[in-house]
Amino acid sequence: MRVIGLMSGTSYDAVDAAAADLAIEGDSLVLTPLGLVSEAYDDELRAALAAALPPAPTTLREVCALDTRIGQAFAAVAARADRELCGGLAELVVSHGQTVYHWTENGRVHGTLQIGQPAWIAEELGRPVVSDLRPRDVAAGGQGAPLVSLVDALWLRGRPGVPVALNLGGIANITVAPGAADAGNRADASADAQPAESGIADITVASATAEADDRTNAPAGARPTGGSPIASPADGEPAEPVVVGASGAPPADGASADPPADPLAFDTGPANALLDAAVQDLTGGGSAYDVDGALAARGRVDAALLEHLLDDPYYAKPPPKTTGKEQFHLPYLRAALAGRGDLRPEDVIESLTLLTARTVADAARSVGATEVIASGGGTRNPTLMALLRKELDGVPVRTSDELGLPSAAKEAYAFAVLGYLTLHGLPATLPTCTGARHPSVLGSITPGRAGLRLPPAPERAPVRLEIAAGGGYSGTGYSVTERRK
Repeated sequence: MRVIGLMSGTSYDAVDAAAADLAIEGDSLVLTPLGLVSEAYDDELRAALAAALPPAPTTLREVCALDTRIGQAFAAVAARADRELCGGLAELVVSHGQTVYHWTENGRVHGTLQIGQPAWIAEELGRPVVSDLRPRDVAAGGQGAPLVSLVDALWLRGRPGVPVALNLGGIANITVAPGAADAGNRADASADAQPAESGIADITVASATAEADDRTNAPAGARPTGGSPIASPADGEPAEPVVVGASGAPPADGASADPPADPLAFDTGPANALLDAAVQDLTGGGSAYDVDGALAARGRVDAALLEHLLDDPYYAKPPPKTTGKEQFHLPYLRAALAGRGDLRPEDVIESLTLLTARTVADAARSVGATEVIASGGGTRNPTLMALLRKELDGVPVRTSDELGLPSAAKEAYAFAVLGYLTLHGLPATLPTCTGARHPSVLGSITPGRAGLRLPPAPERAPVRLEIAAGGGYSGTGYSVTERRK
């Protein structure tokens, strides 16, 4: 099936459309990349979106207008991807939409809002659209993020050690896939005894499925063991920030924690969110981001500012956890800079760059990472990547491109996969990663012009993701607007 995945991240600078051929072959889901097209939001729309995002006040009229205009922007990019990458033969569009609010209180996510009305996409292309993928996980008690963890877990299965997938977007998040080879053996045993409709997560998360039902009914607030869904952290924060391992206990003396028994995913903190806000503010809008990390490379870390930023209670929370621009935004940065004198812009940028590198490295060490595989716009910041390698001190850092999955398009491809699973009636969440009570089939489906004809459910859910060579990625039909996400 030819599928287009649409994504705009928390930097809200552009819409990515990645096209792929997806097919279930035996116990594998095979993804053949066909390419990526990307279109920046026009200046007026981006300004209107920025003006409506927290902590700024907004109105329902403004939200309605943005929902329509963003839907139309997504539709235009999807139509271009269909023409240029799919030869007009796309069969499904999967739209993440634009996140405008992630409602968190007292350690729990109560709701999440992605806008970009999918009816505009279905009308433009005449194909079915899967959208609004996050709320179902939230309704099941999850964080609604990071949803790409399912794709990471399938993709990294079979790699030795404890591979960690890292996305450096507006917010940084990691997926931990420990003991992947052993996980595959247990998953196969579970798959033999389970029908496909029992849920892809039950087959792939490297847990004993028979135990999962009991753990799902664990008392609220109980700490998880093995493959159990992870309850929301208790109210209140530790007195001092600590690096927290997957079990919720801090590693002794700063050492790496034992790796979790099953896949785990969480947001580590800001990546480009604070960096981009600082660059735009400190340059008076002269630059949207730190091109090639050049500003940071000229700066020196302000130790007092860095220490203050690292004291944020978010970093001490146990996973699963998620955050966004509701917390890490320009007013947050201005409050941190208040009373600190006249710091040079490049020193602020270097301090923020090190903040991202250190919090990512601390999170990776806390789960016993043996390698980090990075994707997202932050991978094109050489200063950030150099600091990350230094902070990880010997843990190999590579990009997903080296494993065949284009880093600039990885999230868009991931949502193409999630929507494909939805269309086939397969759950696409890992409770150990989002904290939900159970796996869920995600999203809503908007029919195309021909109505809705669901494909037959596969006899067996896939337990691994394979990236096939070929397609349009290495040849014509791969076009990226140069910007970071």
